[in-house]
Amino acid sequence: MKVKKKTLLLLVPLEFGFNKVFANNAEMDGFDVYEIAGDIFGNFKYSSTFQKLTNTFRKIFLKDKDYKKKIKRQYYIDKLHNKFENSPSKTFDFALIIRPDLWDKDIVNVITDLAKRSVCYQWDGLMRYPLFLDYIKYFDDVYVFDRSDLSCHPKLKFSTNFWFNYLDRTIKPVAPNNRVLYVGTFQKNRVVEMQLFFSFLRKSQIDYDAFLYFDNKEDAKSYKDCRTFNILTHRLNYEEMVKLERDYSIILDFQNTLHSGLSFRHFEGLALERKIITNNKSVRNYDFYHANNTFILDEFNWNEIVEFIQLPFVKSNSNIEKKYSFSNWIRYVLDIKPYQEMG
Repeated sequence: MKVKKKTLLLLVPLEFGFNKVFANNAEMDGFDVYEIAGDIFGNFKYSSTFQKLTNTFRKIFLKDKDYKKKIKRQYYIDKLHNKFENSPSKTFDFALIIRPDLWDKDIVNVITDLAKRSVCYQWDGLMRYPLFLDYIKYFDDVYVFDRSDLSCHPKLKFSTNFWFNYLDRTIKPVAPNNRVLYVGTFQKNRVVEMQLFFSFLRKSQIDYDAFLYFDNKEDAKSYKDCRTFNILTHRLNYEEMVKLERDYSIILDFQNTLHSGLSFRHFEGLALERKIITNNKSVRNYDFYHANNTFILDEFNWNEIVEFIQLPFVKSNSNIEKKYSFSNWIRYVLDIKPYQEMG
């Protein structure tokens, strides 16, 4: 007897093509995925001049401030129904939204109402994006990647990031070469530290490549003559970045000072058997941490990096790798047993 697939409504930021890698891995894991591209909603528009005048009349003369909310909600519902008109059911088993604070609350509410169980995940710090707290009420379960954020609300649960194990089929490790790679987006609060560190690598004759993407072209002009890193003319999507990582032995990770959660770099290193150099001290608290594999930067120990590079990589056991895979992560956050708890 054929087992019916669980249906999954999926809303993930388009940035770096994350929406596609989430959908691809979820499909590999047996879900019937209905991916919602965030841009399908567009800006709300009245369906007619009459509808707009009706709203004005009701607001002024009837003191009805909810009419626009109702038609706006119906607008989003219609958009979703048009998107998934071939769906076998109007109710989905799960809704999973990453960074719900990026979207209108009405959009989020409509999506969660269409699912039997709704879950969201915040992969950035709440100190950086506190608006996220206003969205908690729409979900059955709410996960954050920074343990220190758990105190912000009693409903919050912890989960780490993970590695996308569907990529395993096409991306294979290469021979170690002691080269260091950094790929990131320009952020003013960490660029000075980066430049100092890149200069140190160069003086220490450690081979490295650093690529930085600038959202603001004016900022990029200020660094056009910079010799410590290369300016990317376009964003690499996630798959491109992971493919690039396989050509290096060491991945460099600079923590955003507004959170202590682990970036995806740590889990890519785990999967690809690559060393990590990071300034995120919280990595010591994870069960996959090994001093041979992860070097934790501080202001006094840079001279120890050369010795670290020469250490042999210590492979984690397969159970640890499975624990931090997307396949385990999605079962964990959706509470589909069996799974290993993340973190």
